[in-house]
Amino acid sequence: MKGPVSLGGAQRQNPGFWNLYYRLAHDSWGYGYATEISRAAIRIAGQHSPELPVVAWIHAHNTGSRAVAERLGLRDYGLRPEPGKGEPMHAYADRDLTF
Repeated sequence: MKGPVSLGGAQRQNPGFWNLYYRLAHDSWGYGYATEISRAAIRIAGQHSPELPVVAWIHAHNTGSRAVAERLGLRDYGLRPEPGKGEPMHAYADRDLTF
């Protein structure tokens, strides 16, 4: 029996942003699920706290996730320390970041 296809959403984080995330089973890649999950998460985050940016923290080598972020219209604000771990990651966001 196969496991879950995917999970994802947007989680509110400090210093005041929505963290966009998803995890897909490898055999589910390439079907548009990441884009679909992300679009729904961005829409719902905007309904709850429209004043907060939506940010996808993505490793430089993760070209698939970077392509999804660009497809969603998120802008790459470059390498920044990810707030949770301090690890440098690309910060893709739906607006300018103030942190």
